[in-house]
Parts: sequence; C-alpha cells; structure tokens
Amino acid sequence: MLAIKVLNYNVKSLLCTPLCYNSMFRFCSRLLGYTYEDNELEKQDKFLKRMSGIMHLYAALLITTPPPGSPQNHPLGLQVGWAWLSNVMNLTPRPDITATLLNDFLQVAGNAFVKTYGKQFIKLIQILKLDFLPKVHAVTPQGSGGPVQRLETFFSDILRTGNIPPAKGTLTPNFWLT
Repeated sequence: MLAIKVLNYNVKSLLCTPLCYNSMFRFCSRLLGYTYEDNELEKQDKFLKRMSGIMHLYAALLITTPPPGSPQNHPLGLQVGWAWLSNVMNLTPRPDITATLLNDFLQVAGNAFVKTYGKQFIKLIQILKLDFLPKVHAVTPQGSGGPVQRLETFFSDILRTGNIPPAKGTLTPNFWLT
C-alpha cells in the first residue's frame, strides 16, 4: 500500500515539472507520428504532407493485384482496407489528420472499393458523411477546415455520382503481362 502511495505521489509530482511535461509532450507527439529535427517539432503542413504520402502508398498497396501465377494471395487486399475504414469510424477524430488521411485513402482506393463492394460501399460513404463527418467538424479548429471541406466535397461527389474515378497513375490488372 505504501508503494502505491509513493508511486502515486511521484507520478503527480513528475507531471507538474516542466521537464517532465516537455518529455511527455515529445512522447505523445512521437506517438501521433510527428518527428523532431534539431530539437524542433515538425510543422503541421509538413507532417500532413508526409502522412498523406504514406497513406497514398498504403492504399496503393491494398489495391495492387499480385502478378499472375503468384504462389500466394494478396497479403493485404481490400478486406484490410475495409477494416481500416471501420476502425477509423470508431475512433475519435483528430484535427486535420483524420480528414486528410480519409480523403487520401478514398481518392486512391475508392474506385476499387466501388467495383468490389458496390452499394455496400456507397452506404458506408453515407454513414461516413452523416455520422462521422460531424464529429470531424466538431474537433476542427476555426480557420483550419481545408481538409474537412475537401472531404465533405468528395463525399458529396461520390453520393451524387455513385462512383469514384480511378486514382491518377493506377495500373491496370494486365500490367504484369506487358
């Protein structure tokens, strides 16, 4: 019991010191994906651009078809992307990054989802727009709604047309045969 009291006191006292606060801030920032360069936290626009590139690569990997005659099935596939979308819907959105990553993911992989899942995917987009987008709006600070506005416009276009155009640079399935 004494050890718990001492530990509890030490944790509380550490959280009050500037040194620990700085260390905790760095730790949390790194957990969110930020990097430090020359002891300085990465700028928001650079962070969003880097995460956007990673999401483009991830989505492209999900929709890529393996070469014909490949001994195993696709190690990821669209089912992993569907699970990612479902998980995102169950998380509390973060300012800017949630809208940016969701938009990038759907821009790249959305066409494959429409072809594979059809109306079920369109229903998922409706749920994202009606239920999830208001949560994203709620956490978005005033004056920084660019990513959210782009996502909202993208959702409206999908629901209006019922389709998502293929991403620029998407390879055709017979790419491996050339």
